[in-house]
Amino acid sequence: MGNEGQAIENQINGAFDVLEDRLKLVNLNLESVVKMDCLFKNIFDIQFLGNVIKQRFNGKYPSRKAFETKFLREGISFQVDAITYRG
Repeated sequence: MGNEGQAIENQINGAFDVLEDRLKLVNLNLESVVKMDCLFKNIFDIQFLGNVIKQRFNGKYPSRKAFETKFLREGISFQVDAITYRG
């Protein structure tokens, strides 16, 4: 999660920022992501995901599933869980 309480596009980017920072710790990047589970407070916000992925993943798009869920804290509209592969 990232950018809690902000617009959905900012939260998606914030989640990818956090993911990218964690991947750097093990010498990986977003292009190493092969699968993502994308959790939305409002599933209709999925319409914003594609553009952000196109901007962030440099043409190496992971498979993904999207789910609608309730979050425990207010201000959270998006969370991502990812699986990576080191070739």
